[in-house]
Amino acid sequence: MIEVSLFLTGEFISRMNRCVVPSIGEHIIIDCGEMVKVIEVSHQWDDPNSVQINCIEVEIKEIE
Repeated sequence: MIEVSLFLTGEFISRMNRCVVPSIGEHIIIDCGEMVKVIEVSHQWDDPNSVQINCIEVEIKEIE
């Protein structure tokens, strides 16, 4: 498992363990339907089991 630290526009949001690391451009759905888009993935050279992901918020529009 890889420890993924999730940041939203530079501010820490959460930490989770995952088998797969998201790539730039992918979307992640967070609790309560909040969605973010990955804009940067930083691998920690001193710890190969740790990755930092920087994201931006994506607005979810309701279907009428």
